[in-house]
Amino acid sequence: MTELLANGTPPDVCLMDHQMPVLTGGEAVSQFRQMGYTGRVLMLTGHALPEDYARFKALGADGVLTKPIDLTDMLLALKNCGMSISCVV
Repeated sequence: MTELLANGTPPDVCLMDHQMPVLTGGEAVSQFRQMGYTGRVLMLTGHALPEDYARFKALGADGVLTKPIDLTDMLLALKNCGMSISCVV
């Protein structure tokens, strides 16, 4: 993300898994936001408790999807966080 931001080519959306080997997805999203990333972030997680959702949003996620990910749910989450979606499913 650092390189993409430096080049002026950040992605429109970032799909971030919560469980990763070095940082959690929430920690990574928080760092992205501190670096100036303003794109949409959807957190992907197996943690479906309401307090998990609130924590991810507090760290900078625009939406949260619980695994396994359903394509229709993902498209709806993207739309709900302000993305313009046009595709045929």
